[in-house]
Amino acid sequence: SQQQLGLMRTQGEQLAARRQADNARAAVATALGIGLPALGAVALDLSAFEQPLPPLPARTLQRQALLNRADVAAALAQFEASQSALQVEIARQYPNITLGPGYTFDQGARRPGFTFGGLELPLFNRNEGPIAEARGRRREAEAHIHLLESQALVETDAAMTECLGAQESLRQRETQLAEQTRQLSRLHKAFAAGQEDRLAVVLAERLQLAARLSALDVRLQLQSAVGRLEDALQQPLAMAADDNRNLK
Repeated sequence: SQQQLGLMRTQGEQLAARRQADNARAAVATALGIGLPALGAVALDLSAFEQPLPPLPARTLQRQALLNRADVAAALAQFEASQSALQVEIARQYPNITLGPGYTFDQGARRPGFTFGGLELPLFNRNEGPIAEARGRRREAEAHIHLLESQALVETDAAMTECLGAQESLRQRETQLAEQTRQLSRLHKAFAAGQEDRLAVVLAERLQLAARLSALDVRLQLQSAVGRLEDALQQPLAMAADDNRNLK
């Protein structure tokens, strides 16, 4: 009958879920470098995965991305170096003339005079070539900063959008799970009172399990999105939240 087929399908799905759980446990044991039997003695605290995202305005995230990314900081340092080099070349527009006391022979007599030292460039070119080259390097450094900043903002905005979408999906899945759990509880009570048969309870358990797995899948998607956001910020999200509170 259809009910028996549904029961068999439910049992098959439960077996598949157990196999997935066993595979996940084996993967965790491998990552920790311990044997699978020893994993049973390890208390895994996964409560952090159930914490909601801290409230972070988009402008705060963008600011953190620009302040904390190593590639942006390196580009800024390169720009500062090019700016300093340009200032040096501009200062060299005028020859570095040093006047110092000296002595010369004038008609057989030793007389005081002046010596010229440090004369590096002729007066006619005003060091235009090196200045133009330094300005070009500064423009390149500035363009590189703008490129990296744009990339940082795009990556941050995309990751934040993904986080918000996954968070909304998780709220919907958890609402469905709560409803399926309440329905299952009512059927358990009705079955105990002889008002429902075993098959109705099993089918409700199937729906509740499916809702739980769906919520877990979306929670994993949310954590992956959080990881991408932290990669874009190059900073843990908790630290970004602390920085946001300190700015208030």
